[in-house]
Amino acid sequence: MDRRQFLGRAAGTVAGAGTIAWLGHYFLGEPAWAGDDAAKDAIAAMGNVADAYRRAHGLGKPLLVLVIPKNDEQKRGRGHVFGEALNHADQGLYLDLALCEIVCAPVLEITKQLKGVKIKGEPLMLLVETEADAARVVPVDADARYENVYEIDKAEEAAKQRIEKVAAALRAAVAPNREMLAARAALAEKRLPAEDVQAIRNTLAAKIKWSDTLIDRGAAIVRLVAEDPNATAPALLERLAAIVEKRITAAPPPGAKWAKECGCGTEVEGGEPEAVACGMGFVPEISQRFLWFFTK
Repeated sequence: MDRRQFLGRAAGTVAGAGTIAWLGHYFLGEPAWAGDDAAKDAIAAMGNVADAYRRAHGLGKPLLVLVIPKNDEQKRGRGHVFGEALNHADQGLYLDLALCEIVCAPVLEITKQLKGVKIKGEPLMLLVETEADAARVVPVDADARYENVYEIDKAEEAAKQRIEKVAAALRAAVAPNREMLAARAALAEKRLPAEDVQAIRNTLAAKIKWSDTLIDRGAAIVRLVAEDPNATAPALLERLAAIVEKRITAAPPPGAKWAKECGCGTEVEGGEPEAVACGMGFVPEISQRFLWFFTK
């Protein structure tokens, strides 16, 4: 389905901010898994920043941290901003996400696990570069605050604008030009195993069948060749974007859960419903699936 058509057809009505906030506190409380120490430890490990940084370093990719706000009132709004972008992005945003390893974490955990890193405030995202021995952090912010809007058309338009702002901010940080893309491809070639690099080259030369995992791992190398103005390969770019879309939307980034709400009812995917859908309010379809940030 064409995403622009989808966005245009997204429908629903947004309930008042005060009503939803009150119902959320009344019904939700902590996530269902918060009372189980073993489950909490397992979920926390999923969002381990140091482990994610090591994975990114090994792939020659930057680490993109989706910052979890400290304030509980802000968690849901930011989760919706990320949910809108990750579920309803255009091809360009997925291609930029392909260049990154992704994790969700609060600033406190980032500074605790990545020694020497200093962060001011709570930007929307952080791009942690891995080209040097020490992590280098670049704030990635956008004026994309989630707000409840009563009119359906205005709610949909506001969501589209948030997606565009997130995409523009990420593009400016990750791959604003071909020179940056070339640098990322060079780092990937340096860090990836030699056999993987050769397999990627064979794939690009159409000598072997495409491997989704391989294309994803070597995304910068693939993009550099596919976006060459003298030899474009739109089919390969479409394939890479589709691979990343499937990976991100099928399973949430480490450190979060996918959840869905249509009004006062919230359901965490893979778990029991966190609230009873009472039918008192609705959320436009484009904003319904969001990242649910746990609190330990």
